Amino acid sequence: MKVSLLLLGAALLYARTSKRPTVVQGVFINKASVSKAKQLDWLLLQVKLKVGRTVIAQSTVQSDGHYTISNQSTAKADLVYCGIGVNDDVYLATVLPQQSDTVKLTNELPVSMLKKHGAINCPKCKQKDKVLPIDGRAGVVIQTTDGQRQPYAKKHYYPDSDVSYWLDPHWYCVRDTIKF
Repeated sequence: MKVSLLLLGAALLYARTSKRPTVVQGVFINKASVSKAKQLDWLLLQVKLKVGRTVIAQSTVQSDGHYTISNQSTAKADLVYCGIGVNDDVYLATVLPQQSDTVKLTNELPVSMLKKHGAINCPKCKQKDKVLPIDGRAGVVIQTTDGQRQPYAKKHYYPDSDVSYWLDPHWYCVRDTIKF
């Protein structure tokens, strides 16, 4: 009797943890009038699922802007894009484990820079008090009073490069340490 209950419990635990992976199907759209030459830049993009700094899955964006990526992890993962010419990983969304069989996303590019500092919400934490615009000056490192070296001051985040690209992030969230 005890053995059969133990086996039943193990089977239920296995069934609960061995769900099918969540498939993320997305598309990049461009509402701004960007030339076809810039739309070809999508061929150089990749999307990645990251847990912390670890990449758990990645996929290449197709020429029409579509991508498909599978989340087989049991942890929530951040969906980011990167590529040749893009300075850093750019946050798109958070994918919850086994959220559903398929998650469909539409991502608009380029990110709008028209909003003022203090008026844009972070897409991850939904707060605006720690969102900084990314400044064009590279290599500025601010020394804080507690001895930590940080690439941001109270009003700006300073990237690693002066070169900017139409797909680069324009905002940085200090709380979540993401660029979007």
